[in-house]
Amino acid sequence: MDRKRVNGPELSVVPVEEHTEEKKILDSKERRLDGRGIDDIRPIFMKSGLISQANGSTYMEYGNAKVVCAVYGPRQMKKPSFTGKGVLNCEIKFATFSCKKRRTFQRDAQEKEFSQILVQALTPAVRLDLLPKSSIDVYVNVLENDGTSSTLAAAISAASVALADAGIEMYDQVAASSIAYVQNKILMDPSALEEESEDGSLVVSYMPSLNEITHILQNGNTESAIANKAVEQCIDACSKIYSVMSTRQNCLTHSFAMPEPVDENVLTRMRNYSTETFLSVFGPVISHFLPDPWTVAGNERVAEKSAYLSRVTMTEFISPSHADTKGFAYAGPILSWCDIAAGIAAKRHANAPSVTRSVDDVQFLYPLRVGDVLTIQASVNKAWNTSMEVGIRMEAETPPAGPRRFVAHAYMTFVALSPVAPPKTGVGRLWLDSKPLTVPKVVPHSPTEHQRWEMAERRRQRRFSEKKATGEMRAQLEQIRLLLREWSLGLRRQSISEADVISHPALIPPIEEEDESNEVSSPTTIDADESHTSLKVDIPKARRRYSTATYLVPQPSEKSIELTYAEVVELVMPQHANTLQITFGGQIIQWMETCALVSARRLACTYLMTASIDSLQFIKPTHVGEVVTVRSIVSRTFKSSIEVYVSVEGEDLRTGETYFTNDAFFTIVAVDAENIPVKIPHAVPQNEVEAALYKGASVRRERRLALRNEILAITTDHEQ
Repeated sequence: MDRKRVNGPELSVVPVEEHTEEKKILDSKERRLDGRGIDDIRPIFMKSGLISQANGSTYMEYGNAKVVCAVYGPRQMKKPSFTGKGVLNCEIKFATFSCKKRRTFQRDAQEKEFSQILVQALTPAVRLDLLPKSSIDVYVNVLENDGTSSTLAAAISAASVALADAGIEMYDQVAASSIAYVQNKILMDPSALEEESEDGSLVVSYMPSLNEITHILQNGNTESAIANKAVEQCIDACSKIYSVMSTRQNCLTHSFAMPEPVDENVLTRMRNYSTETFLSVFGPVISHFLPDPWTVAGNERVAEKSAYLSRVTMTEFISPSHADTKGFAYAGPILSWCDIAAGIAAKRHANAPSVTRSVDDVQFLYPLRVGDVLTIQASVNKAWNTSMEVGIRMEAETPPAGPRRFVAHAYMTFVALSPVAPPKTGVGRLWLDSKPLTVPKVVPHSPTEHQRWEMAERRRQRRFSEKKATGEMRAQLEQIRLLLREWSLGLRRQSISEADVISHPALIPPIEEEDESNEVSSPTTIDADESHTSLKVDIPKARRRYSTATYLVPQPSEKSIELTYAEVVELVMPQHANTLQITFGGQIIQWMETCALVSARRLACTYLMTASIDSLQFIKPTHVGEVVTVRSIVSRTFKSSIEVYVSVEGEDLRTGETYFTNDAFFTIVAVDAENIPVKIPHAVPQNEVEAALYKGASVRRERRLALRNEILAITTDHEQ
């Protein structure tokens, strides 16, 4: 006989009947082995928000029973159902070490049964009608099992708190309790030892605020009178557990009254659902047959285009409105012009509307002043499926006969969108939305165009590699953005001192500046410690390393980072957006620079100039009529330069939706009236979030200097 093919018992059993003594569960005073009375529940411990990757989480202990729950969602289903409600998915899994007998990794029948019970107990409490085409996933892991019914009750209660921690709207919290029928007694919250002698069990899930039972699980035969008494005891225990759930959780939980059915709301939901269903099915088909303005005009779309056909040359004059009090041009207007020139080049290549997707690092190698003429040249370097990289070169001339000087390089990525006519109805706005459009490939001809074409692919691969390698950095920046939102609401430990009130007008004499006929150096080459290269500019030989001007305002040796917080709020107007009503990327950068300069000014009371801007990605666009909120904070200082972190959020005032748009790091240099570097106070972090941002500045600074040296090397080779 082949014993390997026989599925025998896992443990050997002696085939001899043994008469074991009945275990004593209660003593003479009807006290249990752990000292509790028959109506007492075990101590409860609960903690929320322990799993950072989940939308909501809870760890709960019912005596020795320990469970942890994680909630993910709501998120859109891959195949939305046509019920008009969300779907609640629950799964309970016992850890392999949670029981006396080792559990398997696969889900067994008991775990599947408990998962179904969890769904039935929680569904009446969750507002699934507000989450159509969405799913909520609840995962409960039993770490220690001290009684089957007690563990199930703990799982239900923990899942309810985790749903509230995830921000899921609910009618009320669901508290669960259990009892066991042992020796004609009703034992509340039984342990595993007590369940070995039970004749039956009962688990009740209850919403105390609404006085409604969501689920009852009964095992064993019991008289109706005893069962009714057991249910009442479970309800009382649920009320006690509910008080712990309401006071110990770290999130705000709201109880909602059961809404009365209103025919108007039902009709509205049915109409919206029917419209969405129709558009999801027929929208792509209808969009396919819409006329293309390019082909309607008698043109044909081609698969390839020469690089020189997209070339754009723009000339701008630096006026006082574009500069600061010293006459140096702001970086914001310059990059705004670059965005427009690059957008024209991208649109000329794709023959379709194009929006800014990303901007690479920008290093300003020469400062522009009032009266200078700025020449911007832009062309498409390379095109992929739906995206294009546009290279921009900026040069400056000083009239009447000043030499032409190189200012900066910039690389922007654009995405082409399908050209559609502006919709005139509400239904049209729903399905006449622009979709990414395939663009022609770029064909280089000259050696310079071939070099740009090859380097564009390298930069693209570098963007992808940096995007994968900055996961930890994105988590740190998310913590900073949360901190800035709190400060925006006035939740700050420190506050800027109130403005002084003077009783009479005061005249502050202007600072007398010397003749600045001599050319000045680039702000990025002033500090020798921060850069090891220099530009070919006329600089006096005898020059002080740091400013000792007496007219400068005395500054402390250090300042708190929190004191540098700044916020700028702008309403997107039609002049700020393109033909698709999407805000120009250059306009966003201009607002970001304004906010960054305010933060830097609160740290250093002197003249400031923007030296560089790190690469940024536009995650989600803002539209006309929406509000753009820009927040900034100084992340670190280096002798005479300041690194400022800036984040941007958009807000749709019609729906109240707030979403993250993009962020970036600005490098700003402090100088005096003679363009000599000024020593600035040290920025001091006050908490772990600020400290993490502060420590990462050294790596970012080394990366900027390496990129700047690379640009200088390329520029020098080109001039030679």
